[in-house]
Amino acid sequence: MLTIIPESDAVIAFEIDGRIDKDDVERVIAVIDTKLAERPGALSILVIVREVGMFTPAAIARDLQYSLGRFRDLSRFRRVAVVTDKSWVRSLVGLQDLAIPMVDIKAFALADDDIARLWVRNGNPAATF
Repeated sequence: MLTIIPESDAVIAFEIDGRIDKDDVERVIAVIDTKLAERPGALSILVIVREVGMFTPAAIARDLQYSLGRFRDLSRFRRVAVVTDKSWVRSLVGLQDLAIPMVDIKAFALADDDIARLWVRNGNPAATF
């Protein structure tokens, strides 16, 4: 399940807690597209990962299709904070940070949710994994 979380105008936030299907991906895409169209400046993303269930094949396909189509917009994203206690997710975040150098991507523990929110909004230094 994926839940969109209200955040500041410059931050897109959502929570993952279980299985993700194509409808979940479509809802995130709609929020991203709306923010990109409405806001000329940079955006940041906050993702809270509690439990990771199966991503349906349709969800994976739609996410890849959208991501590749929006590759040119990567410069519009400033920071991505992933808040989780899942060590394998934190490892993936580290790899993404290396693979996408134009976006600052950091992982935070669930206990550091407030620090992650400050960092994703303002870029304040924070302890990360």
